[in-house]
Order: sequence, then structure tokens, then C-alpha cells
Amino acid sequence: MAMAVGLGGFAVEKAAAQNAGTPPTWAAPFQRGLVGAHPFGISAGDVDADGFPEVAVVESMIDIVTNIDRVSGPAVINIFRNKTTWNPPDAGFEQIADWQLELPEPLIPRYVELIDVDNEGHADVVVTVGEPENNNLFGYNCGVYVFRFNEGAGQFFDPEYYPSSIPLGRHRVADMNGDQLLDIVCAVDFHANGRAFDNTVRVYYQDCAHPGLFLPEQMQAVLNETGATVPCAVGDFHRQTGVTGGINDVVTWDMQLLSNNGNNPACQNAAYTGHTTAYCTDPWDTYDMVAAKLRLITLIGGTRFDDVATVSWNQEHVRIFKSQGGTTFTHTCTPGVDLYAIDPTFSICNSPRTAPFPLVIPSGISAGLLNAGPRMDLAVTSCDGAVAILLGNGNGTYVFDNGNPAYFVRVDPQPPGPDFIENHQVLIVDLNLDGKGDLVTSNHSAFANSISVVLNTTP
Repeated sequence: MAMAVGLGGFAVEKAAAQNAGTPPTWAAPFQRGLVGAHPFGISAGDVDADGFPEVAVVESMIDIVTNIDRVSGPAVINIFRNKTTWNPPDAGFEQIADWQLELPEPLIPRYVELIDVDNEGHADVVVTVGEPENNNLFGYNCGVYVFRFNEGAGQFFDPEYYPSSIPLGRHRVADMNGDQLLDIVCAVDFHANGRAFDNTVRVYYQDCAHPGLFLPEQMQAVLNETGATVPCAVGDFHRQTGVTGGINDVVTWDMQLLSNNGNNPACQNAAYTGHTTAYCTDPWDTYDMVAAKLRLITLIGGTRFDDVATVSWNQEHVRIFKSQGGTTFTHTCTPGVDLYAIDPTFSICNSPRTAPFPLVIPSGISAGLLNAGPRMDLAVTSCDGAVAILLGNGNGTYVFDNGNPAYFVRVDPQPPGPDFIENHQVLIVDLNLDGKGDLVTSNHSAFANSISVVLNTTP
């Protein structure tokens, strides 16, 4: 079933399908151990302002699937400093004690963004806190925690806490009201089903009178569905007449577009209009999503809109949604066009977990350039110990073969076996600034408790 095209008013795509090229080549993976337990959210940003990206990973201290048996002690946000020298590859990261940030027990952080929120040239740390283990919010400080970098001391300030009335999950940092300051958009944690107001996204606008600080949360209702909004994506998906840009829209887990009206005075809350998109398959298992310019296209006025790629846990698919510059996306559920089965048909994974959890649990997705071309590629956590690589054609379609080992990357240095690493999240980031995206995964299982790094060696 094809989806309706919004009336955004732009010309046809002029870019023909590009040759995606051959699959990248990779160095042997290596792992770095962590100081806490159950790593989950992962992000990259330049903390020390040397041009090379650092990597932050948040440790949830609990199995993200069951949300029971939290490990005792503070939750740790590990930040790995990029030493800029990646020869040998496993010498490129170092851990700095002052960059191991803590949130007190019993908090369970979910996601992290490493981004310069106060425009001082150094990446800061933004963390969301999710559902408590016992589901009791009394005395539990869910919300957003911001650790700003102290350039003079070379370490981070104590966190600023911005409360929420609901546990939070995936968040994005972008300018939402056109004042050139970054704001924070949060989805509700997926364990928070049944709570009041959980069919909302939460927005924290930066206070333009006090840059670097944020105003109290604002709730933006999501249409139709109730339940946690799980992931969200932020990007430029539509353009109204007379709006010149500088603002972003929000898309929720089931592809509901909250289009920014674009008439917001500086330092004021944005106003959104909700639009639904008919979802041709069950959206309930959408676990992660990313917004990026997946197509090389020419639009009226020279604007390139962001598209959305989603990954489903149970159905084991990547879905591509193309923005039409209006209020909806196109998606036809056509295999090989905008629907890609991630389940590998050969043995590359570690041994399966016990029921009811499947072996293949794609739960993280990232967009970036993997083979030095202008076409946006995708990396997806496909199963325990491996990442699937989808090579972009430049028109929103991808070259991928789940029966070909060339389209999968082992991120576990050990061969497949009973000790699964459960790589929940993946990040495409150019660690050594050679123009090609490398891979970093957060390995969530208690056995692994690490990140994996795989350098791109494509000539």
C-alpha cells in the first residue's frame, strides 16, 4: 500500500540512482571495557576541540529488555578521548578518570548525546533517564541531565538537572524555534506504557536569556496512539510558504510528523501541527530511527529535505520513508526499494539467547558515509556480534544482501559462541578523519560490558 504524498510542493527527484559501490573493507574489531554495567546509548562529539571526535557511552546498569535487577552503584557515562593516532588501531582511545561521569543510584540512564549545547567550542553531555526498576516514580528523578564542559579545568561541571513528569528515552538536540540555540527533544521511555501523558514528546527549549541553560519541559501531544513514543527523530521534513529554514520538525516512532509552524519568535516555544502517515506494517516494534538526507535530489529552491530510516526489532526490517516536503512520507513496503530484511541467512551471530528473545534483535541504526562517496549509507545492529551494512544508491534505495557476508561486519573479536555481546546500538563516525565512517557499538550484555570499534580500511 503506497502512502499519501504531502502537498509540500517540490519538483521531481532529478538524481538518478547512483552506483553504491562495493562493500567497505574493515580492520579487525577490538573492544574497550567499561567501568559500569549494561552499556546502551552511544554518541560522538569533539570534547577537547582538536577536530577529532570523542565517543560517549551511557551505562544503564540494567538489562534494557527486562528492566529488572539493576546493578548496584552509580550509573556511569564513559567518554573515550580520541588520541588521534590509530596505528595500531586499538591505541586510538583512552579513558580519562575525570571524564567518567556519574548519575546516582537508582537512576537508569538510557541515551546520551555528545554535542556543544552552549556554543563554546567543546562537546557537552546530554543524558536522559528512563523508567525505574520498580516502576515507582516517587523520589525518582527522571528527566534530562546536562554535563557542560569546563574548558579551564579540562573536565565537566556537575550536571544540571531538568525534571520530567515521565521517564524519557531517545532524545535529539537541535534548534526547534529558530533562535540559533540548540534545544532538546525527548521521546518517552518504552517501558513507560500506561502512564498519563505518555503519548507525548517532551521539549526543553534553551533559555536565550541564559545560553547553555534550558527552560522547563513542554509537552507536545502525539496523535492517535497511546503508549510510549519510544524513539524519535528530528530534521527538516517540510517547508511552509515563507519559511526560510533554521527550524526542525519531529517524527515519532509510528511516523507521526509534528511539523514546525515556523512562526516562532526567538526564545519562544515552537508550535507544531500533527500529521499522521498510514503505516503499511505494524509500527509497534520500531526500536530506533534516524533522520538524514538519504537522497541526492534537487528540490524547488535548492532545498534537500531529510528522510527517515527505521529499524524494527521483531520484524527484523529496515524501512525507508522519503519526505515529500509536505506533511507525509512515501513508503511502499516494497522489498529492495524501501524495505530490507536484516536477518542474516548464514551463520555469523553468536549463539541465540533463550526464549522468548530472538537471536536477531536489530535495535540500533546509524547513517553516514562508509565508502567515501556522497551517498548516505546505513549501519544496523543485526544480531549478537554483527552489524549489517546497507550501501546507499543516492535515491533512497540500498544495495544489501542478507545472504552475503560482505554486507555484515563482525564487531565481536571472538568467533560466534555462547557468550553473546548483544550489540544494542551502533554509531557511524570517522574516528581517524580519513573521510570514511568507522563503526562503534555498545555491547549491552553483562558478559561483554564494552564497546567495539571497527576501523574502515576501504582504499
